[in-house]
Amino acid sequence: MGRGVISELEKRPEEFKIVFKVDDRYREKNLVNGEFQHLEQTLSANINPTLVLDFGVPQNVFERAKFYRSNEIPAIMQCIFGPEKCGFIKNMRGITGKARTPLILVPDFSVIKTLIIKNLRAMVGSFDCDVSRICIDVLYNTERYFNQNQWIYWAYAINRELGEYTEVYRLQGNTLTCGFVQYGFMRISPLDKNEERINVQVFSGEKEVIFSCDLQRNLLSSRISGVMKVLQWYCDLEKKGNLPDTSDNVFLDTLSELV
Repeated sequence: MGRGVISELEKRPEEFKIVFKVDDRYREKNLVNGEFQHLEQTLSANINPTLVLDFGVPQNVFERAKFYRSNEIPAIMQCIFGPEKCGFIKNMRGITGKARTPLILVPDFSVIKTLIIKNLRAMVGSFDCDVSRICIDVLYNTERYFNQNQWIYWAYAINRELGEYTEVYRLQGNTLTCGFVQYGFMRISPLDKNEERINVQVFSGEKEVIFSCDLQRNLLSSRISGVMKVLQWYCDLEKKGNLPDTSDNVFLDTLSELV
């Protein structure tokens, strides 16, 4: 995904310049090529980017978000946090104590997955019968480290459309349940790299399937497209000084508003 985004940025040299790249798989830092193994190495090189695109592994994503806020570096991140961590990030100020630096959190850059959830949210509240359960099976072979935070966030959003405001979820094995929403996760090697299959079924109170869809495709190009959509949104507004006026400058799920 990183290579794909870099390729897109290099097609537009009049708009974007890549200052550095960070990847824990680099064997060593390379100052000449602007290649670093972790963010702290960029500080020692006195590099001041105008914006960071972050779609790294989810294990330390909260620490990276705090790094951007404390060092006053605007960032677009493929991640989402629960209310407690979001509240902490929103209240953080940088080293100079000035206005909080913009931080854009996107659950998943995939335009396709975002549209699936956006359309599902729009539909569930308009059925002419009660919805008893929504089953979403996710078969994947996409990530070095699979992240469930995006699905929890989306479950909260779907539940709100149905009048359920719980933020309690239960994970048992490969099944995650939150309110009306039940996910099943399974990594299967027969799928091509970066390919996912998502099956959605909505059940009525009478246990009948009232809506279903089944999608299987390589989502890498869809994610690259999502990155570029959010990046263009940010750059257009930043150039005009028209970023939405919020006290904390944390923007959640922006991609769903752009597709």
